[in-house]
Amino acid sequence: MKFRKAVAASIPLPVFLILVILLIIVYFWKMHPATQAGQPDPAKTGDVVVNRPGIRMIRSHDFELVSPVLFAEIPDESPEFKQLKCQLSLITSEKKKNGVLNTADIYIRRLNTGKWMKMGEGREYPAGSLLKVPILMTWLKMAEKEPGLLQKRLNFEQPPGQIPDQSFTGKSIVAGKDYTVAELLEYLIVESDNNATWLLTRKMDLNIFQKLFTDLGLRKPELSDGNYAIKAHDYSMFMVVLYNASFLSPEHSQYALKLLSKSTFKKGLVRKLPAGVLVAHKFGEQGTGTDSDLSESAVVYAGGQPYLITVMAQGAHVDSLSDYLSDISLEVYRSMAAE
Repeated sequence: MKFRKAVAASIPLPVFLILVILLIIVYFWKMHPATQAGQPDPAKTGDVVVNRPGIRMIRSHDFELVSPVLFAEIPDESPEFKQLKCQLSLITSEKKKNGVLNTADIYIRRLNTGKWMKMGEGREYPAGSLLKVPILMTWLKMAEKEPGLLQKRLNFEQPPGQIPDQSFTGKSIVAGKDYTVAELLEYLIVESDNNATWLLTRKMDLNIFQKLFTDLGLRKPELSDGNYAIKAHDYSMFMVVLYNASFLSPEHSQYALKLLSKSTFKKGLVRKLPAGVLVAHKFGEQGTGTDSDLSESAVVYAGGQPYLITVMAQGAHVDSLSDYLSDISLEVYRSMAAE
């Protein structure tokens, strides 16, 4: 005590106060190391990390005073996917060796944390029927602006030109009949019906449809472009936007995902998953023979850890490619469900 009094007495008061302040700063520096070197301690809301430096954000600028986040992404792949990535690489290499597969791209994302990984060449693939999801989103956005639109009836007359064929077909609307917009959207998504697609694309608000792409930083599609191509990562944004309800209201986002969960296409990502696992998904295909493309994107509700998987593949016949999608999906599910 005498020693401390002596030290205090020998140090001028201003210098003493400065030393005390420095000691307090050092104390908090040690207690909160995440703040060192300009790295803030991440704040958390549920499972989602917020306020992390470098997060890529895409915002809507449709409003004067608010700017809602449409899509956000952590800048780097998560190291937790390292082992899974090795397994997926082995499956992919084996398919290429057997002549089934020429190239493939994969994007996987944990939806409640935003952690992700991707694999492949980062090339674009024909979107095909995958574009039916943004068509669905466009109509639901129109319905938000026009109450009662989903019950409006549209008449389908056989178009003058030929509607593209599909390898995987479901039920289709019939020429000469009236359908509500809600019924057409069900044919569009659940059955992947190209007749319903033709009718809906000609009645939708093209500005909303194209703006959905450009708001996400994607190339604007033209209805006359039957070969619109997109990357696995870029297409995944549509599914993330639906899950986050950042483009549509929560009610209409759920409406869309429920339709996607009723898809009759079962030969790809869902085929080998355990019965009872809820999956909201959409496939797209293009080409024939050895020059075929098959892609699929899905939100898989695996317990309390929902995740997104998008696989785009080019190679042999679509049936062989669907086997590849099934194998990849099962490996991803095993990894996700195990944690």
